[in-house]
Amino acid sequence: MANFSAIEADKRGLTRKKRIIQRSKFAGLFLIPVLLLRLDLAMISSIIAGLVLLAVLSCIIAKQDKKPAKGVIFEHIFIAIVVILPTYFLGE
Repeated sequence: MANFSAIEADKRGLTRKKRIIQRSKFAGLFLIPVLLLRLDLAMISSIIAGLVLLAVLSCIIAKQDKKPAKGVIFEHIFIAIVVILPTYFLGE
């Protein structure tokens, strides 16, 4: 039994490391434009990248729930735009 729990603990450690690596890649998606582009271009490219990522994840969610992908993608993109636009105009 002790050997089995050691294997399970090792698997949990690997899973945790994989999550950390995935999160750092995710953060890099938005950090790289800020470091390499002017701030206005970095903001636009980050918004576009975020909307594309949101669409891809929405499609995956729709397939898992066996719902039409167009509706789920449209819903999530619409909500994101409804949040982005007032935030942009209130920040000016």
